[in-house]
Amino acid sequence: MKSLSLLKKPLYSALTFFGTLIVLSIGYAALSSGLTTADRVGTGSGLTSSSWNRIVNGVLELDTRTAPISSSGGNIGIGTASPGAKLDIAGNVNFYSPDGTTTATKIYRPIVAYADQTFNHASLYLGGSDNGYGLAMGIRNDNKVWLQAMVNNAAAGAGPILLAPDGGNVGIGTASPGAKLDVAGDIRATAGGTIGVTRISGTWGSTTTNIPNATWTYIGDNITLTPGNWIVNYSSFYDNDGTAFTSATYVYPSLSSNTNNTGLVSYGNLSMCPRDYCPFNQTYQINVASTTTYYIVHMIVNFGGSYVRIRGSQFGNFYAIKVN
Repeated sequence: MKSLSLLKKPLYSALTFFGTLIVLSIGYAALSSGLTTADRVGTGSGLTSSSWNRIVNGVLELDTRTAPISSSGGNIGIGTASPGAKLDIAGNVNFYSPDGTTTATKIYRPIVAYADQTFNHASLYLGGSDNGYGLAMGIRNDNKVWLQAMVNNAAAGAGPILLAPDGGNVGIGTASPGAKLDVAGDIRATAGGTIGVTRISGTWGSTTTNIPNATWTYIGDNITLTPGNWIVNYSSFYDNDGTAFTSATYVYPSLSSNTNNTGLVSYGNLSMCPRDYCPFNQTYQINVASTTTYYIVHMIVNFGGSYVRIRGSQFGNFYAIKVN
């Protein structure tokens, strides 16, 4: 047999390659277009127009389906004619993992990577369903990383974010958090915010009840605390009955678990009264084992008049802060 010339060999190889590719493409197209065993032909049988038309339709459908796919320089592009990476996709990418067997019971959990033109930055969206809650994250044009819960792919601020809802600690600036929230560094709150504290207000008592000299007296000031460590602040003024205070006059607004001095928890700080008025600012630190109501009981000594009264909330504060 005469061998092919050097010039004909490459041409033969090319024709063989493209011929094989066409046959495979037509075969795939034929399968895609729905050929059945009834369309088979035997020896000497002619190719029916129906079978041929199905092959042509399949080839056209294959061309339509593969139109968004291109290759250039060893890269594959989907939605782009000039891919710049091994796989370059221009558009959204969804990954579905159905866990049911019918459409009605399937649950979709897509992961969508996209360029969010609203926020003008690249982002990644993790969705719980096609139209449900999702978590969006990305890097803005100013190189700041953001994280936001969303609903229905809506604008930011649509849903809450839970950190370690099933337990565990969260650390900021530390790799080994020792509390529910462990921050290695400063914490700032603005616009009237509070950080890591529970604040409750006390109940003020009477401003017309007389507090006699040298007698423990309860006039209605109280506060109820839940278990934990608390700092209680209680401040106001004492008014006299017209008899001036002296440098020897002292007051003891004290914290008690009873409405008398039998349950004293803290005397606070002894306050000396100036001549014409008697301000005080008491701070009590207390550990509460079980929910308890505490009472302010008053004691004034070395007062020459008959009684004093308290100004209460008019010039005072009565609150507690839980520190852990």
